[in-house]
Amino acid sequence: MKIHKTYILLMVIISTVFFTTMFLKGKTYPITGDGKEYILMTQGFINHGSPDLRSEDLHSVIADFKKVQPNFSDPYLDCKKEANCFDNPMVNYVYFTSVKNTLYSWHFPAYSLVNVPMHYLFSKLDYWPTLSFVATNALFFAIALFFVIFILKESFIYKILIIVPMLTGTTYAYLLWNHPESFTFSLSIISLVLLKNNSYKTSAIIMALAALQNQPLGIVAGLFFLYGLVTNIGLSRKELGLFITNKRKVSSTILCGLIIFFIILLPSLFYYYYFNVPNLIVEHKFVDRALVSPHRLYEIFFDLNQGMILFIPFQMLTLIIVFVSHFFYHKNKIHKLPIFLIFLSVIAAIPCLSTINWNPGGQNILRYSYWLSVPIIFSFAEVYSTLKIKKWLLLLLFITVSAALTFLSANNFVFSRDCLEHSPVAKFIMGGYPLFYNPDPEIFIERSLSKENYGSFFNSNKSLAFIHQGFIKKQLLSQRDGKHFGCKSSSVRFPPFVYYNYHSGCKLIDQDISGVITLPLMSVHTGSVINFDSEIFNTSLGWSKPEASYRWSDGNSSHLIFNIDSDQNTSTLKSVTITGTSYGKIIAAIKINDVTIFDGVIAINNEDKQFNVPAGTFRQGVNSITFIWKNPTPPSQGDYRRISFALEKITF
Repeated sequence: MKIHKTYILLMVIISTVFFTTMFLKGKTYPITGDGKEYILMTQGFINHGSPDLRSEDLHSVIADFKKVQPNFSDPYLDCKKEANCFDNPMVNYVYFTSVKNTLYSWHFPAYSLVNVPMHYLFSKLDYWPTLSFVATNALFFAIALFFVIFILKESFIYKILIIVPMLTGTTYAYLLWNHPESFTFSLSIISLVLLKNNSYKTSAIIMALAALQNQPLGIVAGLFFLYGLVTNIGLSRKELGLFITNKRKVSSTILCGLIIFFIILLPSLFYYYYFNVPNLIVEHKFVDRALVSPHRLYEIFFDLNQGMILFIPFQMLTLIIVFVSHFFYHKNKIHKLPIFLIFLSVIAAIPCLSTINWNPGGQNILRYSYWLSVPIIFSFAEVYSTLKIKKWLLLLLFITVSAALTFLSANNFVFSRDCLEHSPVAKFIMGGYPLFYNPDPEIFIERSLSKENYGSFFNSNKSLAFIHQGFIKKQLLSQRDGKHFGCKSSSVRFPPFVYYNYHSGCKLIDQDISGVITLPLMSVHTGSVINFDSEIFNTSLGWSKPEASYRWSDGNSSHLIFNIDSDQNTSTLKSVTITGTSYGKIIAAIKINDVTIFDGVIAINNEDKQFNVPAGTFRQGVNSITFIWKNPTPPSQGDYRRISFALEKITF
């Protein structure tokens, strides 16, 4: 007995809701970034049928959090309960007063609207509120998988080529994120499946719905519609004549075009109605057309910290090889569709380049790169089906590379842990081949300093340097004030900044230490105190980001690199005292310039612990302290750090 696909889809939806509800029971995921706006708009739809912000929405959301965690507190949500909070709106969590004296977010509420059913259900079940986004993302993802498996009219191998990149750690990370990227990704998959099945109108409508939350996809929706017209009608005079004489076809095509056009324009119409401007983000200058550049376009696909290449490297490199061999050697005949799909990804990327925040965060890769990858994935599948080689060999290689990438990703060898750290891939290239990676300075600076607002850091001749095994390999400094080393180098300019790449490296220190340092190095003398919030600490050197009054170690080792001036008598530096709290009883070793000054157990609670330093250990010039943590521990579920010691200060 053959089961109708509609019933299969219904079973997929019911099963996804059921198993997701079971899986998420008792779990908590943080509410971050724009997610606070999306959850408030969802609550607004539930409370009063609209996405404008009212005090009852805030109280409802906070009450739902407190059902699970009675001591829950969030500065942003708590602020919004106060009447004067909106006198000075917080960046990235901005609401604006409309001409009707109501408060609206600058993010369109489509994602919040589709989240209403799961949020309502989870509220009744007393679940952690942000889990509703996970369930909504999972539901749309399951529907996208259904379309690939049951609706796509292609071979089994073709479907495998689409499904494998869908089932990755990056996809899982975006499923857990309370932002619309997973929702957009899933709708894009469905749209491409329909395009492949020659359902051009429906495909364009689905892509237009995806564009409600990520407007650049409106271009793709429009091009899908035009592609369908050209494919179905043709461009010859005879074909156009036959189409025009068919009034039914003409009217249905015009109606479909109007529907697509309306959906694409809906966000602009919404904001024009409430604010007399089509886009609040543009109006408040959070985009700048002057930032659009070939380099940014390259980075959205190939940046080693957040580009698409980290997500689907095999597909992208294969496409490059095939296209190069075609154009230069006339091998591997390429059809129009894969070229069209790549063009779509590129053309939709261009509006994204104007954002003023080019290191905005995401899950493993740049949020735009995630949903822009869908046409590339389908393009690869198209090219694979036309190759005149041993396809089983390429398929085996594809599956092997995908499995290896999944393993490496799971063990933190590919992606950065967040947008304020360099990825292992970027660090590998900067350490070995620094000339090959010169990202937009915003990416390098924020990931080096582990903070978004670096302000006046580059004043007073300061610079950032990446060191590898004790050698300086890359340095970023101000063109006006910065000073670079005299080693053999090549420069790459991004006014007002300039990179210096040292081919063989500039020897800085004897110890095998790699990471980011600030230059000039901090000078230390007898009586010096290094506080936890000093720029000498860096996440790439085994330190977590600073908290209220301390900074945790992170990983198996932590390093400090500093300078002792030539006029300092090193014989007076007889001890080092650390102040802080150990995470239980920790086993550690402490080395100064490769001399072990301690090896044992540390168990202190907001106390001082002094370590004597043998004579001759410190030296004039560059010095290092290395902490080797022998039993680092994850502090809680979902926290990627492995901590040992909360450092408040070091005293010499």
